[in-house]
Amino acid sequence: MLKAFQRDLHLNSKVKKLEKDSFHPVFFELAMAYRLKTSALPDGNVCLCAEDQAAIGDFTLQVAGNLVACECSRLTFGPAEEVQFKILDLVYDYIADFAKTRPGKRLIRIKLTEPLTPQVYNPRLLVRLKKAINQFDRTSKRGGTSDQTIEVQVEALSPDSEKIPFEYKDGRVIDALGTSWTAALSIGDIVGHTEREVAEMYRQGIKMEPEEHTRVLVEFPRAESDYDPYKRLRQRINDKVKQTKLSEKYFGKLIFIECPFDLRGADHERIQRIAEAELRQSSNTIGIFLCKREGNPHYRHHYSMIGHLNNSAARALPCLGPVIERFQVFDTKLDPITGEPYVLTRTEASNQAAKHAENG
Repeated sequence: MLKAFQRDLHLNSKVKKLEKDSFHPVFFELAMAYRLKTSALPDGNVCLCAEDQAAIGDFTLQVAGNLVACECSRLTFGPAEEVQFKILDLVYDYIADFAKTRPGKRLIRIKLTEPLTPQVYNPRLLVRLKKAINQFDRTSKRGGTSDQTIEVQVEALSPDSEKIPFEYKDGRVIDALGTSWTAALSIGDIVGHTEREVAEMYRQGIKMEPEEHTRVLVEFPRAESDYDPYKRLRQRINDKVKQTKLSEKYFGKLIFIECPFDLRGADHERIQRIAEAELRQSSNTIGIFLCKREGNPHYRHHYSMIGHLNNSAARALPCLGPVIERFQVFDTKLDPITGEPYVLTRTEASNQAAKHAENG
């Protein structure tokens, strides 16, 4: 992504923010700018905006002589809860990495009676996790360890093991079994298929059911927040719609919002109603895109998306439609690092290798 903007006048200001305390917001801005830039070529281009209060948007799309301001934002929890869920992701990453190096079927229960904080996570929780998993692996019997506020148990995962109690209902995640768990994760692999086969299934939209090898159940005191993601989403969209005042040189603006929840299980009809209601209230908002960064079969990352365009704006600027269409499917068709189509056959790989050899 940085290479794509190496000649952009404002890349340096973005990098400075990446190096400090704004990594995730700026990473999202660059990811969206890179994908839109690749999707706009050769008919259009994308330029980054300066990191100052006078800037209009985070980057600008130019297509058919028209300027479109692009605004990025992240849908977060409350400040304290946001920290908790970032740490929870670190816990999941640690367990997933452990499972790669030490395969096995494990059910891991983690219970905390104090808030999940950086100080609790490292070293206390990590020490307990490692000790409990090693004890289980060594004896093949239930392993467990605890201190005053942390308890970790590891046992064999079987068809009779405790289930993940969460499910989507009425657009919200609920505990259908009435347990005390705060969060849960299932980790698995697609058995019986090569990486290439999984990638092709993914591109064709074939539903894949990974074979679960690790199940994680976590309980911790959750910071107070508004748990309705759709209420928070509507407020965030409304804030971004009203935030940027455009001058006459801009045709309109696009809004990109990074979401913490799974878009596949979300209530798409409700999201559509929210987006359409906000678009009707804005004369210059061209489109709204919800994005979720997640892993894919290529062991890299892509963004799944839900997009809604203002139909009137799309008709007034017809060249924008194809750009947005390419933008929305970019990650599933092209390698996000090379920008080239994914290689599926040996012939394609040989041709691509020969082309790279010619270019030095």
